[in-house]
Amino acid sequence: MPSPTATGVCTEPKPTFFMDTAKGVPHLELDEFINPGRRDSVAVIKDAITLAFRRENEMMREYLIMAEKLDSYGLPELKKRLHEFAEGNAKRSLQLEQVLAKLRTSEA
Repeated sequence: MPSPTATGVCTEPKPTFFMDTAKGVPHLELDEFINPGRRDSVAVIKDAITLAFRRENEMMREYLIMAEKLDSYGLPELKKRLHEFAEGNAKRSLQLEQVLAKLRTSEA
């Protein structure tokens, strides 16, 4: 955990969050922040994995909603592709959830 100064303000670097305008999603910059010797690095990694998990779930929901809306347009091939994308998101979400569980058990 970062140590506060006498004024109570943390002087250590924090991860940088910004919007990736090309992808339209938040991005977490970790390069200069993660250091194996720092105790809070695991927390930063957990935050990054949690953010990725949320993104995968949101994309999965969006693909499924779009696929269901395509019923009235008669585009079965596109609907099938969107379902396949959602399945990929579900698999990645499960993998990220397993990584988070391992991080939680390693901390205990």
